Amino acid sequence: MTSGTRLWIGLAAGAMALGCGGLPFFNKAVKIDFTPPPATLYNRDPFDLAPVALDKKGKPLEKARINAVVAPPEVAVVVGAGELRCLTSGDAKITFTHEDLTQAVPFSCRMVSAVEIAATQEVEVERSAEINVTVKDEAGNAIPDVPAALSTSAPEIVAVEGTRLTGVKVGRAVVTATVEGREGSTTVDVVRVVTTDSLMLDEGASKSWTLPEGSWRVRVNATGVDGSPAGVVVAWAGTGCQSSGETPQYAQDCYVPSAGTLIVTNPTVMNEGVSVGGNVQLIRIPAEAMGQ
Repeated sequence: MTSGTRLWIGLAAGAMALGCGGLPFFNKAVKIDFTPPPATLYNRDPFDLAPVALDKKGKPLEKARINAVVAPPEVAVVVGAGELRCLTSGDAKITFTHEDLTQAVPFSCRMVSAVEIAATQEVEVERSAEINVTVKDEAGNAIPDVPAALSTSAPEIVAVEGTRLTGVKVGRAVVTATVEGREGSTTVDVVRVVTTDSLMLDEGASKSWTLPEGSWRVRVNATGVDGSPAGVVVAWAGTGCQSSGETPQYAQDCYVPSAGTLIVTNPTVMNEGVSVGGNVQLIRIPAEAMGQ
C-alpha cells in the first residue's frame, strides 16, 4: 500500500469517526428562539427579544448571526443585540431569519400621550359606577383597550376596583387613572339619597320635610293627576335656600346651617286648580359641592 493510499484511508476513517459521535465539522441551526414581545408595547421603552439560534440538541450557537426586520419600519426598530423599540403607534410584524430559518410574530405599538377622565363624576353611597378613561396617542387619537390603573385620594369616601367606583360615605375624592407614566384625574362626589317621597296634593294642600344641618340637593317634580300641566310652589323656613313660584320642576343645591324646613304647596287657583302628583327627592351632598 502506498503512502498516498494510507493517507486517504486515514482521512476517511477520521471523517467516519467524527460522524459517529465525534465532533462535527459544522453544527447547523435548526431553530430560532427568542422572547416573544407582548401583544401590545407602550411608549418607547425597549423590549429585549434575546434572539438565539439553537442546534438540534437545543444548545445556542453563540456565533450564529440572526437578522431581525420590522415591517412596517416606521412603527418600530430593532437595535443593539435584539432590543425592540416602538417609534409610533401602529401594528407591525417582526421577522427573524438565519440561513434558511424564518420565524415571525405580530405585535402592536401604542404611544400613550394623554389620559383623560370625564369631568366631575357622582356616585351614590353603596352604589357602583363605571368610570370612563380615554387614553390618547401623540396624534390625539383614542387608543382602545388600554388598561388603566385607578387610585383614590380617599378610600374611606370612594373605593376603586378595576374600572369601577363604589361610594363609601358622603364626601369628595380625587380619582386618578395612570397608564405608562401618564395620569389623568377627576373629582368624584359621593352622595346619599336620604328619601324619595311620592307627592299627592289637592288644591291648596302642602307637605313639608325637616332637614338637619348639612349640604342638600332637593329635586321636586310635579304634574296634574289628570295629565294637565300643573306645578307646585317650593318654600323654605329657617334657611336662606331659594324658594320658587309655581313650577313643575325644582332643583337646587342648598346649605342648611341648622334645622330647616322644606315646604311644597299646590297653589289655589280660584278653586279651579287640579290635584298634583309627583315626587320629592332629598340628597345629601359633599360640602365641597357647595363651596363649603
